[in-house]
Order: sequence, then structure tokens, then C-alpha cells
Amino acid sequence: MPDKIEIDDSAVVTLRAALRLDEFFPEMSAAEIAKFFPESGVYSYAEKEYVLHQGEAGREVFIVIDGMVTITQMGEAGGSKLGTLESGSVFGEIALAKDGTRTATAIATRASKIFRLAYPDVEALTTANMPFAEHLQALAAKRIEEN
Repeated sequence: MPDKIEIDDSAVVTLRAALRLDEFFPEMSAAEIAKFFPESGVYSYAEKEYVLHQGEAGREVFIVIDGMVTITQMGEAGGSKLGTLESGSVFGEIALAKDGTRTATAIATRASKIFRLAYPDVEALTTANMPFAEHLQALAAKRIEEN
């Protein structure tokens, strides 16, 4: 498991933009992110460290704060690279929208800081805030459509 690190101001800016938090929670600070997402946090991944594996169970959503992540997928014809994600990119949301099974593998291409939005936090927040729930569902639908 990667090391959990403190949420700093640059992480807050990236999270607010990537999740469009300003629409739902204007002026959200690092302390408020910690309050609203108590089981979530920023983690430090080493170069070539796996963030998630295709086929595993999981409903966490990830946001690249700093660094780079490569997304790959194994199919009948072998493996293929789906893309490279940088700061502000969201991934893992397809499993949230579907059955909770990862559809691809994510590997830190270089040392990276990644916010892991834990499913219990997502569930609590979306139950209390339907527009935010619809926003996350739209992110997932868009990604499913792209694949």
C-alpha cells in the first residue's frame, strides 16, 4: 500500500477542478476535504507502482494530483494502452458506475500523488447531495462511452 500524505493547497486546487467541487462546495479547503472525505486521502505512488488491477473489486475513484498514470487493458487479442493521465485526471469511476469490477489496470508511470476517494465517502456524500451523485454518474457514463 502506498504512503498516505497530507493534502496540501495544490491538491485542493486539483481536486476542486477535477471533481467540479466549486459547483457543490464553494471555497472548500484542505480541512473541509478531510472532513467530507474522512476515509479518503492523497497517496504517494512510486514509479511503476500499481494503483489498481483489471478484474479486481473496487469502487474507489482516483484523481491524479501530480505525476502520471498509464491505463492499460487486457483483451482477447492481448494488452493495449488506453491512455496516459496527468494532473486533474479522474479514473476508476467506471467500476463505481458498474458492478464494482475494475475494467483496466492503472500504473504510476512516474512518481505520483493520487487522491483516493474511498467508496464509503462517495456513498455518504452522494446520499446527502443528489446533484453531486448525478455529477459522478455523468463522469462515469462519459468514460464508458469513450471506451
